[in-house]
Amino acid sequence: MPLYYFDIRDGANLFTDDEGLWFPNLQTAKREAAEAAASILLDAQRAGRSPSGITIEVRDESQRRIMAASVLVQIESGQEL
Repeated sequence: MPLYYFDIRDGANLFTDDEGLWFPNLQTAKREAAEAAASILLDAQRAGRSPSGITIEVRDESQRRIMAASVLVQIESGQEL
């Protein structure tokens, strides 16, 4: 099973994953990255922090960045709605 590293980007902050996670294939790692990004953003919102977006940058075993999953929140208000 391949090892994937999930680095978390929150605005200008980057939190690197030094341990990694094992997944059977890239498709499974992509799904996990998307779910993790959404979960982290939701937890931050519930804790009163207001990041507009979170990105999970995925690296493979040779440390190459192979994909990124991003989620963002855009709140619109006003009479246009």
